[in-house]
Amino acid sequence: MKFSAAVVLATAAIAAAGVTPKPEPKCPTPYKPYKECSEIEKPACYPKGKPTKNYDDCDETEKKDWYPHGKPSGNDYDKPTTKPVQPKCPAPYKWYDDCDEDSRKVCYPKGKPTKNYDDCDDKDKHDWYPHGKPEKDGYPRGYPKQYDDCDEKERKNWYPKGKPTKKYDDCDEKEKKDWYPHGKPSYPDYHTTKVVHAYTTYCPEPTTFTYGTKTYSASKDSYVSIDCEYGCTVDAPVYTAYTSQYAPAATSTYAPTATYAVTAGAAKVAGAGLAAIAGLVAFIL
Repeated sequence: MKFSAAVVLATAAIAAAGVTPKPEPKCPTPYKPYKECSEIEKPACYPKGKPTKNYDDCDETEKKDWYPHGKPSGNDYDKPTTKPVQPKCPAPYKWYDDCDEDSRKVCYPKGKPTKNYDDCDDKDKHDWYPHGKPEKDGYPRGYPKQYDDCDEKERKNWYPKGKPTKKYDDCDEKEKKDWYPHGKPSYPDYHTTKVVHAYTTYCPEPTTFTYGTKTYSASKDSYVSIDCEYGCTVDAPVYTAYTSQYAPAATSTYAPTATYAVTAGAAKVAGAGLAAIAGLVAFIL
């Protein structure tokens, strides 16, 4: 390596005069907080400038960046700069509907599950139940029943978008997801009869009919309550395979249970009139 004559002479002059290079400043001990360091000490003790937090409030990366010489002998800030406490899902782990609004955001970050925990695959469990299995199920166990066989609560749970316009097997994937979010419904295992004194039926279109001594009307598609003063014998579907796991349908034949046969349970209604009324009610159902 070659040096110019001027550099050589300058170096020789410095050596002759006994001048040594100025040493780099070191961080003194004990390690003081930033506010107690001199202007010369600050760059050596805090190369990234004044920390934005006290040492105990920093994570490991921040400690390494802001406090390269370890924990100082004091704090720069009078009050601890603590991190906000993240809300936790309270124990026991409750079902979605039993949580308050704040708990729902933490316990169910993706919203209300569409299935019970035991009916989910591993991905669904991870997505819908990040805190594990809740203390109780939110839905009736197993396959949903046919829409017309559900009560109001079951319809709200199993068919949130209302009555499907097609059978499950006739739907494309998007329609199945929209109309049947809980999967393919099952069919009743058998039918029985029961006597009721009040009966609610669904009229799919505006209609007027007479049953007994009373006339009933619906101005639009709606439910109509029939007063069965002497008792009405109605068809009642029975689902025995209502288990915790999705069970195969009892039959592949589509048999809507909306066409209930309704007859009067008392002899005060004439036979011919009864047949006509029963036929009419069965028709509009």
